[in-house]
Amino acid sequence: MKVKEKNKLGQYFTPAYIADFMVALATVGPEADVLEPSCGEGVFLDALHRQGYERVTGIEIDPDLPALRHAAQVRVGSFVSYAPGHGYDLIIGNPPYIRWKNLEAELKDELAGSALWNRYCNRLCDYSSVFILKAVELLCAGGELIFITPEYWLNTTHAATTRAYLLAHGVLEAVYLFGEAPFFAGASVSTVVFKYVKRRGSQPLAVVRCAEQRRWTPALLAALRRAEPLPGVSYFELPQFKGGESWVLQPAAEAAAFRHYERQCAPPASKSGAQTSLFASRTAYTCVGDLCHVANGMVSGLDAAFQLPNDLALNDLEAKFIITVAKAKHLAPFAPTGAVRYLLLPTGAVASEQELAAHYPAFFAHLAPYRTQLAARYAYPTPAAYWEWSFLRNHALLARPEPRLLVPCKERVTNKDYFRFAYAEAGIFATQDVTALVLKPGVRESLPYVLAMLNHPRVFAWLSANGVVKGGIVEFSEKPINSIPLRRIDWQVAREVALHAAITQTCAAVIADGTGRADLLAELHRMTENLLG
Repeated sequence: MKVKEKNKLGQYFTPAYIADFMVALATVGPEADVLEPSCGEGVFLDALHRQGYERVTGIEIDPDLPALRHAAQVRVGSFVSYAPGHGYDLIIGNPPYIRWKNLEAELKDELAGSALWNRYCNRLCDYSSVFILKAVELLCAGGELIFITPEYWLNTTHAATTRAYLLAHGVLEAVYLFGEAPFFAGASVSTVVFKYVKRRGSQPLAVVRCAEQRRWTPALLAALRRAEPLPGVSYFELPQFKGGESWVLQPAAEAAAFRHYERQCAPPASKSGAQTSLFASRTAYTCVGDLCHVANGMVSGLDAAFQLPNDLALNDLEAKFIITVAKAKHLAPFAPTGAVRYLLLPTGAVASEQELAAHYPAFFAHLAPYRTQLAARYAYPTPAAYWEWSFLRNHALLARPEPRLLVPCKERVTNKDYFRFAYAEAGIFATQDVTALVLKPGVRESLPYVLAMLNHPRVFAWLSANGVVKGGIVEFSEKPINSIPLRRIDWQVAREVALHAAITQTCAAVIADGTGRADLLAELHRMTENLLG
């Protein structure tokens, strides 16, 4: 199958050993009435047959797939519109993953007529959401649902109604968190297998969390199912969740450590009235958003066109429209390791191409090879001339003559135990792969102090578990950064004032050093630990 066709229907085919593992999780007997709602190449149908299930129905929307070798048990059509007139004892499979904006027109039209989609989903939901909802609806009382899906719907806000619907009609029995195990060719995603039962109950939820990336084998999966000790695997139980709250799957001790950190970030007991009115966090703890303006970087629309080589000669007028940009690749913990030059002509500053060629000849020559690409780029909120940026998002904030913190807007955490918040002087700009933080007026805490806190191991641990994490990547857009717990200083307590000064001074030394000296970092973390308690 062509890649385009695969993406069109959100098809990522399940390996046979994963299908066997999932079928083995079922506890219904071989006489059960079973449904596979997106049977693809038929791997689940084969696994069900191998384990003794005979009353199996498959649904497949793609008529060209090999599943049709099971023609007697496969119905060609869409599961979203499937109306069997009876329930099922077991529904199992791998639903398609497609974001709304990538759905084909006919699938969007079908969802427009789906009562489940219209009531419980929105355009931020993945196509797999309606498969989960429909599967629950089609289960018999006591029926079991076993799906393999991306992990992100367990905690995203837009999936809250899906989670609430599940818990209103049954219980989670088991969740297996596989992280970025390489199950699916061409897909980098954190994967979860979950088992759900459509019945009332309050028994604990069994969670299996796999911290290590490994290639799973049938033998290892069998050991996992039997809860045998395995390197990097933890087994624990949680009480059933409530409503649409995020399903944060953490052992009790780990969750307690995070709650302790949040309590340490509670508002100071004694603050001036001015501070109380300025910083009113909507949570029980103060957050980054209480201290900083958070700004996603500007959007050029085509970086190669606006990034200038260092040896490009410019006239005096052109030199006035050069900015320095730190890209994500330049960021290291505490300080950038480099930067690049960009041309930035303010919107409307150049009226015509003739004016560009006459007054900005180096810019004109540099942009010329990119004209076709620049004309085809997406520019918002209004169309831009090809020599202008697509969207000068947050330019006014980034142009302020004050230092800022920079962080990559996405950070992979599967192979590191630190984030790359970096201190940058005024005049260093951020583009779309970097987010910037600038202190709000009236904040007494220093920017190096905020930096020391954000690069602290406790923040890394908290965000890795509680942040917006998709496919092992933490997102650092405005909302996730705004919500990070941050310890404020009680300026009426001499000890805290002294620690703030010491942390600021030591962090400034770390920034200036730029080599990541272990002794400086150890001293900085010791001071922040002393403050956090």
